[in-house]
Amino acid sequence: MAFVDDVDTLGATWHVRLDETSGTTANDRVSTDDFTIGAAATLNQSGGGDDGNAGIDLDGSTTGNWIENQSTTDGVSCDVAKQHNRSVFVAFKSDDNTAGPHVIWIQGGGTAGNFAIYIQDSNIYGGYGQASGLRTFASTTAPATGSFHTAALVQDNTAEELYFYLNGSQVGTALDVSSIGTGNTASLVVLGCAQGSSTNSEHRLLNHDGNPFRDDRSEFDGVIDEAVYFSDIVLTSTQINDLHDVYLNGSGTTVLQSIVRRSLISNYI
Repeated sequence: MAFVDDVDTLGATWHVRLDETSGTTANDRVSTDDFTIGAAATLNQSGGGDDGNAGIDLDGSTTGNWIENQSTTDGVSCDVAKQHNRSVFVAFKSDDNTAGPHVIWIQGGGTAGNFAIYIQDSNIYGGYGQASGLRTFASTTAPATGSFHTAALVQDNTAEELYFYLNGSQVGTALDVSSIGTGNTASLVVLGCAQGSSTNSEHRLLNHDGNPFRDDRSEFDGVIDEAVYFSDIVLTSTQINDLHDVYLNGSGTTVLQSIVRRSLISNYI
């Protein structure tokens, strides 16, 4: 079972595979939310998925070390600061877990706040922060450099909770995001850096220690292989684990297999 089959079955809003061999556009294979690739990114690098899909390498220091969707008109189908069901899934390989922060994924804009996945001081963090001081993050030891891993953030509007996953397993306990307001409706997304192009200057997240990210000290050093966004969908822990397994191994209890199994069982009830 291919990774893209599971992504489609789950109803992804957009999915950039980051397997381009030339150009400055990372194509959205589901819709039209294409991303712009920064000048320092190196295309067509070895990915980690079972299907052999390529990724984009980011060097961790050079201006233009990013991949972004900078639409300010809800281009990624989500209000960043509202209580909103969403699920984010990204595959990556880090080459440097020291110092940082090294932003893998950041979504948001302005003072409304940002959702982020990043590595800092040999730990990996997933959560939410905003300029007013509200911040909540889960963390664990960063996964080994030189090999591919997956991370996910899932926001449940009903429960008012945010969940962070690493390699298919939840990190820590659910995060309380009941205090997130209605705020800015921009939904800027940047992969590999806290700030993309010069016109995208709104990413000013307060991270777990209360310090704001800045473009000159938040670059990711490594390869990003897949990035998927599910708007209005709360993926379960089982579904996140399945995506991780199918990405790395091309096997496991895939989403489609689970659906077929449930259907077969219901025929005998």
